Amino acid sequence: MDSYARIGIANIHYQISTQLRNNIDSQEIELRKAMQQYFSVLELDEMNTAGSLGIANVLSEYGKVTEAKEIFKVLETSETDDQILKNALLNHAHLLMSDENNEFAVNLYQAAHEKFPNDLQISLYLAKAHFKRKNYSVCQKMTTQLLMRSPHDFRLKFNLALCLYNKANETFSLPVRRVKQTEQAIRDFNVAKSLLTQFIAL
Repeated sequence: MDSYARIGIANIHYQISTQLRNNIDSQEIELRKAMQQYFSVLELDEMNTAGSLGIANVLSEYGKVTEAKEIFKVLETSETDDQILKNALLNHAHLLMSDENNEFAVNLYQAAHEKFPNDLQISLYLAKAHFKRKNYSVCQKMTTQLLMRSPHDFRLKFNLALCLYNKANETFSLPVRRVKQTEQAIRDFNVAKSLLTQFIAL
């Protein structure tokens, strides 16, 4: 069996394992099978980046976050195909977000966004990371730009409404604010309300 086939089988076991997180024993079986296949690929070709990526993903499922991050870092600077690079950047960023290391996560999402500027999912990850860091203006700008490309995407409308609501609430919470800040917060709140009304009307 060649490396390509082994990677395919390992990926199937890994994907199944992610659907079994509520059943530890069953997930363990699938993760073990995936890891065996990924290791067998590296035994044939120690430079195989798909195998390395797979091992990092399995390690992250086992909670071995530090080890997984180290592999992702190596892959991010390796000569590999775009899909491997994208997965390494995103999965590394996801781990950092789960560790509440949002600043470095934003940097990785930004790197992925610059490499794959037309990937909507990456743009959503980046906007969400800015939202979690309370960079509401940046999140608003990104989401608005995405809405211009996909004006009927209700997911984007909801995200923008949530962003504007939090942005306005942050301003209203200031002990001292300028009139222009208050006026802008009111506009943001009204736009958020208008967007959310569209969901109620569905």
